[in-house]
Amino acid sequence: MGPAAFFAAGAWLLQQQPRLPSLAAASILVPLLLCARYWWNASPAALRIASRLALGLACFAAGFYWAAAYGGWRLADELPARWEGRDVRLRGTVTGLPERTASGWRFGVETERVITPDAEVPHRLLITLMDDPAEPAVTTEPPVEAGEHLVFTARLRRPHGTYNPHGFDFEGWLLERGFRATGYVRTGEPFSRERPVPWQFSGGIDRWRASLRSHLLAAVPESAFAGVLVALAIGDQQAITAEQWQVYTRTGVNHLMSISGLHITMLGAVAGFAVSRLWRRSSRLVRALPAVDAGAWADWPPPSVTRCFPDSPCRHSARCGCWPRP
Repeated sequence: MGPAAFFAAGAWLLQQQPRLPSLAAASILVPLLLCARYWWNASPAALRIASRLALGLACFAAGFYWAAAYGGWRLADELPARWEGRDVRLRGTVTGLPERTASGWRFGVETERVITPDAEVPHRLLITLMDDPAEPAVTTEPPVEAGEHLVFTARLRRPHGTYNPHGFDFEGWLLERGFRATGYVRTGEPFSRERPVPWQFSGGIDRWRASLRSHLLAAVPESAFAGVLVALAIGDQQAITAEQWQVYTRTGVNHLMSISGLHITMLGAVAGFAVSRLWRRSSRLVRALPAVDAGAWADWPPPSVTRCFPDSPCRHSARCGCWPRP
């Protein structure tokens, strides 16, 4: 096992703990690294073996406490209990693709400035723009778009989910996506919009994905599989109905409804074939750029990350000589 494998094992072990450990115990890294350093080229074979073992344990502890420190940092960005259920006025930027729900439109917001005096708000919020019950919504176009700057008043709450066994872990879903509070804008509540400038990089990929989604849905408005086409093209699965998900789950093909390593591999192969005559002296670009573009289209799901950046820590460790080759 290389250093990266020990590091990943330590991070995995942290995920199995019921609570975050104290970071004071991370001082164990110091003696382990010293042993690995001074025994690396020692003459007795036993000391060399102990040096490799100390390095492996140090990588394991580093992964464990790095995950603990990162988890503590993520959990620290929370909505204080005294501000739960209270109206807060703020300015933020819309992130991701707005999603249609039964009660309105839901979208992510990155907080730029809190206008309400003394209010404390997490950096990322999941906001729902409520529909007017007296006027049922008939349009499929979202009222906001990615990259827009909004000034609005929302009632926020801390993440809450159910603890039903084998049920959907809503709190884990929010934490995975960086949302540390949810909230809603009440019906009729005014909010101002500032459209993003065309050359603004922030939200540019999301706006492009939203435009592609609109074109796909407009091209096949009456098709029951329009949501499937969108999911296969840009990884947005919200237009797939519950009945379709049930069919795909029972037939074992539900994983094909999102961008996976297979999709990126096929796209990379097609792009590589198309430009191979122009990029014969730059094979690295041929392999990397199409895969990275496809990952960006899909909003970087975990399979895309592993496909675009395969075992880079292991390669870096071997290249630097930090771990002996067999």
